[in-house]
Amino acid sequence: MELFSALSVPSKTSVDEFVRDAAEEIIRKYEKAMISKTVADEFSFASEADRSEIAAIAVQSASADSSEILASVHYNRRRALIEEALKDYFAENDLLNLDGFIKFRLGDYKEELRQICFSAADEFAAKREYDEFLDMLRFFVSVQSPREELVHVVKKGSELRILSKRKKDITELYAAEFAQSGEELTDEDIALSALIAIAPGTVIIHGERGSNPLFDTIEAIFDEVKYRR
Repeated sequence: MELFSALSVPSKTSVDEFVRDAAEEIIRKYEKAMISKTVADEFSFASEADRSEIAAIAVQSASADSSEILASVHYNRRRALIEEALKDYFAENDLLNLDGFIKFRLGDYKEELRQICFSAADEFAAKREYDEFLDMLRFFVSVQSPREELVHVVKKGSELRILSKRKKDITELYAAEFAQSGEELTDEDIALSALIAIAPGTVIIHGERGSNPLFDTIEAIFDEVKYRR
């Protein structure tokens, strides 16, 4: 991370205006590198590829361009922490040594970045666990012979149901063993369990792509998924 060595408040610029611009510049130029260093320090046990992915998630989470409202709140908080530290610094000094300032004066800001990195690691772990779960389901489907060549996924009331090619509701027929397991299952769990048990060659979803998280899961598991309105 290459830093410019010294800055001072221009004669015609107020301290408030200067620290606002300087805080934005620090975030814009150096935050990504600081996140990468934090990930490398905190997750040295992880592979380089995993650290790279965690850092990418953290950088996206920290971005002011993120569509998440919470990300914008955190961004403004980090900028405010830098501005406060800069004001405190210029109350005692005329010349800013940026290298030393970032190393020794931004403890609260760096802790914010650290928390973002840990949240990114949690997100990465959850994604990996989900991907492994999908791999297991794909394998389970691949080793079965289809009980139905084609099924429909439709919404009846507030529930998702599985229908045969002839539009007969077969959800309970194939999900019975899961429903009797004693676990508390949602309608989506039951529908997915039925699909896994059926292992159909083709799944036709009656709905809009992306309108239900279960649809994304179905697409990830089965080879041939079509949509109809």
